[in-house]
Amino acid sequence: YWAHVGNGAMLEAHDLADFLVDHPGTRAVGIYTENIRDGRGLLTVADAFVRARKPLIVLKGGVTITSRGSAKTHTSALADNARAWQGAAYARGMVLTDSIGQFFNMVATFGTVGRLRGGRTAILTSSGSAAVLAADAARRYGLVLGSLSDRTHGWLLKTLPFVRPDQPFNMTGVFGRPGFLREAMTQLAADPAVDIMLLVVEAHENCAVRILQEVIDVNTLGRKPILVSWPACPELIIREFWEADVPCFPDTAVAVEVMARMAEYVDRLPLLAAAMGERAERRTNVSQSGVRQLAASSDQGLPRRLPQVSELSQSFLSERQGKEILSSWGVQILPGKLASSAHEAREIAESIGYPVAMKIESPDIVHKTEAGGVRLRLATGEEVHQAFEELSAIGEFVPGARVTGVFVEKMAGKGIELLVGASRDRDFGLCLTLGLGGIWTEILQDFAVRPLPISPWDADDMLRSLRGHALLCGARGMQVDRDAVVTTVVAIAEFAQAVGDDLVALDVNPLLVEIEGAYALDVRIQLRDKSMAHTEGSC
Repeated sequence: YWAHVGNGAMLEAHDLADFLVDHPGTRAVGIYTENIRDGRGLLTVADAFVRARKPLIVLKGGVTITSRGSAKTHTSALADNARAWQGAAYARGMVLTDSIGQFFNMVATFGTVGRLRGGRTAILTSSGSAAVLAADAARRYGLVLGSLSDRTHGWLLKTLPFVRPDQPFNMTGVFGRPGFLREAMTQLAADPAVDIMLLVVEAHENCAVRILQEVIDVNTLGRKPILVSWPACPELIIREFWEADVPCFPDTAVAVEVMARMAEYVDRLPLLAAAMGERAERRTNVSQSGVRQLAASSDQGLPRRLPQVSELSQSFLSERQGKEILSSWGVQILPGKLASSAHEAREIAESIGYPVAMKIESPDIVHKTEAGGVRLRLATGEEVHQAFEELSAIGEFVPGARVTGVFVEKMAGKGIELLVGASRDRDFGLCLTLGLGGIWTEILQDFAVRPLPISPWDADDMLRSLRGHALLCGARGMQVDRDAVVTTVVAIAEFAQAVGDDLVALDVNPLLVEIEGAYALDVRIQLRDKSMAHTEGSC
């Protein structure tokens, strides 16, 4: 089928894809899209393709990053639409492509070979140079070459005692012998450690008919899919390969890249299916509590002269309110209280123990560090007293700022700093962002984005995708509580879901991960103003 949705007045591309997910004559579906009104609908269809073990290949136009200078949270500044699409595709099993050539290569290959049993690959080449280039491409695109079984090794050593039976398997000197290619590929096709084969040919066209027939003979057995790369292959032979359900590419790097994407897809399918079940289960357990009621309840017991959250017109909650709300959802925070006087600040510091940190409490001062509203590592009562006086005066230098007190908190220890947040994407709605945090957030740009809801597997998968993942695995002697990170990320995601349309953005930056536990050190929660009630937020 080839279908076009026109202006999409009633149907979008994923509606047509949904029609084909159970169609017995369809092996793969490709979607090109620019604007999508129902991102959630696309995710639902993508889940159906995972259940059917049928690839959904997507080419997304219009993902150029635009200016985000006005974003008031780290998460909103980072989680652009392109990142959201990457995260959605990776988490929901869509094969996201970057160009029209790559798109059609993936659709054509998946549609030709059908379902794969796995991603373990065997590569045969006709020369040493072809083997080297194939190995380089495999390393570049992350294609894992399977370990051949003892039986196949034994056959190779017996048949070619002068050749090392390593991957890629180089058949120099015997490739031109009639029947040998058929015999070698038959042996590999019977190997339980091989799921798919790639034949890289550097031969003259006078061998083309023989090579074509021997490959077709093996492919007809239907044991394992076969791909061919042949830089100098005659056009007629290329067409005959495809007509015989053998994808053939002139460029070895292109063939290896296609196989690497296919292997990644088929290897992730069981994990994606399990995560889908966890997400569905968790979605039914999330209540739709009002965050403003939670914030108001966190203010109970405070001095009445301080404004309650229900009285505030600004969309940002204070850091203290944000922390206490997330704490009720299972996120760990450090001990701390709000002080309305220097004497009270000193009492709080002595009760929780030195050293302490102190921060200005104001819904109007979002970036407290830049405003000079943070004091760290205070070790004495005199330092706490002086810090309170200095912080209380900051509101005079911020026009219109309402200072409701100073938050005194236990000083954090050492650990790894992460960022966890949620923001609203124009296609997928609320998305979660996870990456390296603290001062490195916008410098290193090391983060992952996923549409909500997420499961514990999703959270752990996001961690594994980070370039700084080694820091969470004990690199350089650093030990951290990985399980606490996963638990915290899922709790933050479930909170964001519960708030739903009332949430514009949420930041926990940094989330400090220690040997035991993960603690939210700084929290920003931005709610939708009443004036925004009928407008759609975006990143």
